[in-house]
Amino acid sequence: MIINKVESFVFKDYKAKAFVGKLNLFENKSKIFPHEETQNENNITYSILKNHPIILGTKISARNESIELEGNLIILDGHHRFEYILKNEVDEVFDVIFVDYEDIEVSSHKSIINCSIEELNNFVSINYAVNKNKTSNFFYEINGEKFYLNEIKSISELYNLKKALQERNLITPLGNNINKQNCISFTPIPKKVIFSKSLFPYKSTWITPRFN
Repeated sequence: MIINKVESFVFKDYKAKAFVGKLNLFENKSKIFPHEETQNENNITYSILKNHPIILGTKISARNESIELEGNLIILDGHHRFEYILKNEVDEVFDVIFVDYEDIEVSSHKSIINCSIEELNNFVSINYAVNKNKTSNFFYEINGEKFYLNEIKSISELYNLKKALQERNLITPLGNNINKQNCISFTPIPKKVIFSKSLFPYKSTWITPRFN
């Protein structure tokens, strides 16, 4: 896909190969893929769409005032806005920020624990053995201490556990730019998995660069 008449985009706190250009997101919906589920939110408005560009990640080749996008277009920021566009069939052009795959970093989205650590570990232990010694590549981390889950067989299974904790209100997404005690994070999802069109639970990732 070629995007013409683009301009370089500079993030406030991150260095990245990024550009802002025009794209009809609804018209190109078959080429755009979310990597997280959404929650039922009704606070998206047309004004928000116009003033808060959706950020897409892909491999980018720059050519003068145009860029060539290679591979899947993955939503890095703007899942609910894209969902609004689809549901309301908003068939028009918007500013979009395109970020090159190589400059994207994926971390686990932190959550605050709404119960005691013991209660959380007990819930996890219903289905999985929890071990403080490294026995697996899959873990959750609380206050710098890692808890390994040997019986977890995939990153998707690990994040289904996170979803179960969220649904039972044992944890609530917080944000990695906020420092508090008793926060939990999980093994980060590999970038290549994000770009394989896999769909993960709400607030699974904390992706940089960030728009806000």
